[in-house]
Amino acid sequence: MTLLFDASPIAVYPDLAASLGSLQEAIVLQQLHNQLCDSTNFKNGAVWVCRSIASWQSDVFPWIKSETTLRSYFKDLCRLGLVRVASYNSDPQDRTLWYTIDYDRVMELGLHLCD
Repeated sequence: MTLLFDASPIAVYPDLAASLGSLQEAIVLQQLHNQLCDSTNFKNGAVWVCRSIASWQSDVFPWIKSETTLRSYFKDLCRLGLVRVASYNSDPQDRTLWYTIDYDRVMELGLHLCD
C-alpha cells in the first residue's frame, strides 16, 4: 500500500488561517508551536526555540524559497503580538534569534493551534 505522504503532514486549523488572513503565516505559527512543544529552552517564563532564518527555511519550511518572505511572515506575526523574538545568546557575535509564542495573545484573539 502506498501512502499519500512520505513525511509528516502539516495540520492547521482553517479558522486560524482565516483569522490571520494568510495560510502561510498560520503554518509558520503552527510549526513554531510544534517546535516549542519539543523545546527545553526555558527563559523568562517561556519556552523558546533558537534558530536562524536559514535553518527555519531549510529544516522546517523548505517550500518557502525566499528568506525575505519567511522573515516577513515572522515580522507580521510579531506585529500581531503572537510571536516574540529575543536574543539569549552568550556570544555577542551570535545573532541567531530566539522565538516563542505569546499564548495569552493567542487566547485573547480566540485562535486555536493544533496539538
